[in-house]
Amino acid sequence: DKMGVEAAHVHLEQVFLEQHYYDVHLNVIRLGREVCHARKPECLICPIRHHCSYWKDEREV
Repeated sequence: DKMGVEAAHVHLEQVFLEQHYYDVHLNVIRLGREVCHARKPECLICPIRHHCSYWKDEREV
């Protein structure tokens, strides 16, 4: 399911402890730069692909 920025913030705050917010933030940015590109994402090497709707949708095609 897609969620907006605010909903994503609320969700992540429920999943991670506050002391980890900055590290999670940096790692999500790194994931986007190195793996989850807007064009041709490298899903096969993505460590969180099983939680990703794009990965799931692409596999059903």
